[in-house]
Amino acid sequence: MKNHYPGLLAFLCFLFLSPANILFAQCAPNLSQTCNATNLLCALDELNGLVCSNTSPIPSSCSPICSQGGIAENTSWWGFMGNGGNVSITLDVGACNNNQGLEFGILRGCNCSTPVGCKSLPCVSPGSSWTINASVQKCVSYYLWIDGCNADVCDFTISTTGGAVATLEPLGFINNVTSGVIEACLGACNYHFFVDEKNDGCFVRYLWTLDGAYINSERNTYLDLPKEGDFELCVTQELLNSKDQTVCAQETKCATIRVQKSPDRFGPPRNICWESAFPKGYKWFNQTIYSTGEYRQKLSDATCCSYDSIVQFNVLDKPQPEVVYYISCDNSPYTDILGRKHSPCLFFKEITLQKTSSPYKCDSSIFLTALNVNYTPSWSVNCLGTQVELLPNIKILFPCNAGETYEFDYSWYLKNDSTKLISKDERLLVPAANEDYILKVDVIANIGSESAICTKTFYESINEGNVTPECFPVAGSKVYCFDPVGEYWIDGFIQTPVNFYNWTVVGGQIISNPDSQSVKVSWNLNAGDTGKICASYNVECGMSCEKCIDVLFESKIAGEDFAQRSLTAYLDAKAHPNGTWKLISGPNQVHLFEPMNPRTKVSAFNYGYYCFEWSVTDNNCTLRDTLCVDFYFAKKASPDYPVSGFERRNRTVVHKVESSLEINTPTLINSNGKTKVSIYSNEPKTLHYHWFDLYGRKINHDVISLSPGLHSYEIVSPVDAGIYFLSVKSEDFQNLLKVCVMD
Repeated sequence: MKNHYPGLLAFLCFLFLSPANILFAQCAPNLSQTCNATNLLCALDELNGLVCSNTSPIPSSCSPICSQGGIAENTSWWGFMGNGGNVSITLDVGACNNNQGLEFGILRGCNCSTPVGCKSLPCVSPGSSWTINASVQKCVSYYLWIDGCNADVCDFTISTTGGAVATLEPLGFINNVTSGVIEACLGACNYHFFVDEKNDGCFVRYLWTLDGAYINSERNTYLDLPKEGDFELCVTQELLNSKDQTVCAQETKCATIRVQKSPDRFGPPRNICWESAFPKGYKWFNQTIYSTGEYRQKLSDATCCSYDSIVQFNVLDKPQPEVVYYISCDNSPYTDILGRKHSPCLFFKEITLQKTSSPYKCDSSIFLTALNVNYTPSWSVNCLGTQVELLPNIKILFPCNAGETYEFDYSWYLKNDSTKLISKDERLLVPAANEDYILKVDVIANIGSESAICTKTFYESINEGNVTPECFPVAGSKVYCFDPVGEYWIDGFIQTPVNFYNWTVVGGQIISNPDSQSVKVSWNLNAGDTGKICASYNVECGMSCEKCIDVLFESKIAGEDFAQRSLTAYLDAKAHPNGTWKLISGPNQVHLFEPMNPRTKVSAFNYGYYCFEWSVTDNNCTLRDTLCVDFYFAKKASPDYPVSGFERRNRTVVHKVESSLEINTPTLINSNGKTKVSIYSNEPKTLHYHWFDLYGRKINHDVISLSPGLHSYEIVSPVDAGIYFLSVKSEDFQNLLKVCVMD
């Protein structure tokens, strides 16, 4: 079919020599040079009567161009939408530049693999025609191509049959309401309006209008209906060109929306449990219900239709809680009617039992007191001459302290003869011979109206033939390097007669009767040495174990630090005729009334933290110890009261060399008088002052801006007469003065 050189020569001649021979180079509808760039026509019939020439210089990408053969050279394209019927396309070829003719065909989409029909071998020669018959699918895109054989360019005419615009399926009724009147309620929101879609496979658009006003272009629409009355709702379906969105066909359907007010609705009476109404109230929409009555509420249904709901609410009384007492002997929990377990110990705990009352299934409750009875012996054995006393010392483990009481019954048996009861007493006196015993203890627990008996059996396995006396610790007095004599004793009550006492001392000598429960010892210790004293005793049933304590010379002789809410206190040191008190630190001077008295009275001039030294000089040693006293006014009286300043700082000594503060005022001033302060500062600062009464309450306060240099500032005193404290402080300093304000 193709001869390149003659065709090329003819084409060049066409371009340069014979342009006037092409009669119909301009086409309507316009051709496209490629398939993808082709405009899509709504119907094939738009090509009927087309007179044109194949002037595209671009060949189709399909090879071969037709199933019959042929090579694309200069392919022109037109697109159209199918209508689902049988169509025919007739190509009448007129004059051609090279007298070769044309080839043409139809593709489904721009896909070479989906040809519908074509004619290429032989070509449609000049002056002849050819018809392609095809069946097309509805709304599917088809493309007509025309190509010059051996690149020939020809005039041609296209005739079509059966290529009308695709028909739309008739619109159904809006919301499928055949009467055309859609009933709706006043206030409805987001009301759904729709039409059934029947044009599957076609690109259809729906245009909605309400009383002529555009709404949207979806198959469904949703409207709010805030007004009462009749409204016209119309929908137009449009068949669109799938490529350029132009309208190919359309149809309109309308309906009347009748909007009316909804009637009141009465709900069934409701019974409200007490716990639902109290304490926060039962929430019914935006209302809170506390009491019985009829309530009205504006509501809306699924379509937002507004209506009044009227309901009678009955608020039920709260059931009275039952008081429950529970006693367990094995730590088993109390199980309520809901199957929940509550472990002891509980005292009058309210337990809610959800939805358990009859007949409305409201919550009920109980006040539960639950205790567990657990006990164990703490055996003690005492030798009493030639006999041994067994004492179980029954101890209640982890008592609940919920008001319970206990009674104890004891039953003693020989282990070798457990059927023989030998005693019902708590204490059992037995011979000092190895024998095992059984003790059964019944504990009767009582609480409220409940009582329970718990029984436990304990097995005693003490060797009564090898019982030694009870061991007691050694206690004694403190000793000092200047007072080395101390008194020591066995700290306990010995129930049986003692044969003798045994004392041993390391680092000292006993200076009293050694065969006694208490002795005096004179210690010969150097600084840092540790002495020891031990004691034991002998009775009829044997020797007790030995107990010891270490002995050191005490160095703490001044007493413990303390705080005093006043300016006067009493010191308390270890007495010695050569002892002396002196002040070693503090914010001001103090007066020691009797410096050589260990319990001297001391008076401070200002509140603050003072430390004193008590020193003792003896032939054997010199000992010094310190005691600190916190003289304060009212630590907790006011959050603004400058506690740390009163207690820890020197309020008359400058803390920074570049700043200083001096209060210049008499201690007696008139009300509304002036207190003057002289302040030196090397930079601008802020001064805060506060007046406090004797109870620590803040009476007045203010702020003064300080200028650099030495300046005098005035502070207004309180208006009422009385004794006050004036606190003045800045970033660098603070001071406190006691002032008496007179009428």
